[in-house]
Amino acid sequence: MKPIRVTMIVLLCLTGLLGMTGPLLTAALAQQQTGPNVGFAITPALFAAGQPANAFLTVSSTNPATPITLQSGDTFRFSFSTSIGTVTAFATQPLLSSATLTTGDFNVAFGTTHNQIVITYTGAAKLFAYGDAFSVKVSLTANSQIGSGDVTFQSRYFSLVNGTLPYATISVVDFAAGPQGPPGPQGPPGPQGAQGQPGPQGQTGSQGPEGPHGPAGLGYNPHQIAMLKWYDANQAPTTFTLGSPSFPSSLAFDGASLWVADLFHVIKLRPSDGEILGAFSTSGPVSLTFDGANIWVANTFQNTITKLRASDGAVLGDFAAPQPQKLAFDGVNIWATNFGPKTLTKLRPSDGAILGVFPIGGFPVGMAFDGANIWVANEENVTKIRASDGANLGVFTVGSIPQYLCYDGTSIWVSNTGDNTVTKLRPSDGAALGAFPAGATPEELAFDGVNIWTANAASNTATKLRASDGALLGSFKVGPSPFAVAFDGANVWVANSGLNSPGGAISKL
Repeated sequence: MKPIRVTMIVLLCLTGLLGMTGPLLTAALAQQQTGPNVGFAITPALFAAGQPANAFLTVSSTNPATPITLQSGDTFRFSFSTSIGTVTAFATQPLLSSATLTTGDFNVAFGTTHNQIVITYTGAAKLFAYGDAFSVKVSLTANSQIGSGDVTFQSRYFSLVNGTLPYATISVVDFAAGPQGPPGPQGPPGPQGAQGQPGPQGQTGSQGPEGPHGPAGLGYNPHQIAMLKWYDANQAPTTFTLGSPSFPSSLAFDGASLWVADLFHVIKLRPSDGEILGAFSTSGPVSLTFDGANIWVANTFQNTITKLRASDGAVLGDFAAPQPQKLAFDGVNIWATNFGPKTLTKLRPSDGAILGVFPIGGFPVGMAFDGANIWVANEENVTKIRASDGANLGVFTVGSIPQYLCYDGTSIWVSNTGDNTVTKLRPSDGAALGAFPAGATPEELAFDGVNIWTANAASNTATKLRASDGALLGSFKVGPSPFAVAFDGANVWVANSGLNSPGGAISKL
């Protein structure tokens, strides 16, 4: 049973420095900006062209030194560029992470257009404490043209920047389709009836053969285009060593810096040149996720979860959790898979309070959030959990020993380490849309806006699959025993745990 093997090897790393393997997690993609007192975020920040989608608009209190008091009439205005698409609906009650605020304190409405959402505080004056947040779910139809646009934010807590409202950039992506095949030939006419009396109607001719499928269109990620990166990936990846001992097992990108968990430290890197910006000690870190302001760290063997401030790595809290393996952020709360107890834990980000513990069949490892639900791989199958209340919405069969997941804005992808495949699922009903070959022992997954990437631990490669149809686009050599993979908007990064070498390293493709 693979996760038991993973646990045994990591324990040896911590005690005898003999080897390593570890669970992994890809951070949720979100755009976030922070003012002097409040921050705002739009999650996710990537939509499929012409398709319906959901997003969360989040406002949080970010200044620990200056508490905020919300006054009746305070407004928080999100305006979507028409190049993103059209907002069609919104939730009338916000989701809250606060000990003082209630849903009845807010009113949500369209602004001057349907592409403007206005959240108005209508309650009595109340404290908006540091770490508190509220979030509104909106539904929209993405523009049929690929590109990008801005969501501006306006409130009395934000000032204009160079005469412009603060904003977050949203990308709209698509996959071109091949040309339609030619029509089949006309069927033969039926026999003519006898003269004088109408003859019987002739039979319908047989349908012509289906025309050949056109070649799949070539898609590009808009962030890579902006950096003139027209090639697939570096054939000779750049490698950055992290020192010894070091066994990198998880990666997370916070919009500016890359974070690495290596069992001994949490390391912060500058993506442009791999410069180490800081190393922060926690109790055996194995997994990371980013909530828009902070890095969360799962310390499996210490039964804790640590919250680090992304700006400077300061420890903001340590919270108890039984054998936390993987972490995920749903736009409001932090989720952790608990391997031994076979459960999920839901935590409030502001203070780490446990909001719920939910049973999961099998031993849970990887997670992904699709905008409404948490998907969990548990070695035997995949479970769909409603994020709002933890309700079990279904259990779905995939390949052998499913371990990790990611979401591409349209589909859920699952790595099956037992049969070296990746399964694509439809989120609405869990239907399998295909199973595609990957490298040997595919582990962590990442989405670059167009393609799915896997880290293959047994073949020392990273595999690139086209998200539209699962076609294999390339296999790239990286370091020994790669487990984690992440995308920074331009490059794919792979964490090589270094089972067969002295100390680990990370590769930049």
